[in-house]
Amino acid sequence: MAATKKIVSDLSSVVKFEQWMRFYFIKKDGDDLIIAPEPDHMNRIKTLYAEYYELAEAMCLVKMTPQTSQRLILDFIRDHFDGKEYKSTQIHKALDSKEFSTEMYLFNMWLELHDNQLSEQIIGYDEWIGLYEAWQNSEQGQKVLLSMESGATSGNDDSTSTVH
Repeated sequence: MAATKKIVSDLSSVVKFEQWMRFYFIKKDGDDLIIAPEPDHMNRIKTLYAEYYELAEAMCLVKMTPQTSQRLILDFIRDHFDGKEYKSTQIHKALDSKEFSTEMYLFNMWLELHDNQLSEQIIGYDEWIGLYEAWQNSEQGQKVLLSMESGATSGNDDSTSTVH
């Protein structure tokens, strides 16, 4: 099971990084949305998050759609994990797993709950993940996780009423 946890962590980290880029650096370009970080932000990404720099570069100045995001993420996973860290079958199994779905659901819930606070200023990716992990391990995060595990993912939890 530890192997499943590691691959889910590795793959979900790629998705989280892509979401971090979109959260902070998306800009309107006519009718399109593009990722356009300032050069100093790209330099910081290259220095601090070198493992994701190629993904960050691929995202820049491309018309962003859900399909584009998905393609960029899958291309990055293929180029960096497929046949290197993991077999293709392991990657597909992990992406289709309950563990991956749960992790991404929790992450997206955290983003929704904390959108206003996260929007106040650009927070580095590592700090962003630290805030998410603190929430995930908090009483509120654990309540959400337990409600998901019991099949009750809507309605009766008070997960939207707290701040981080």
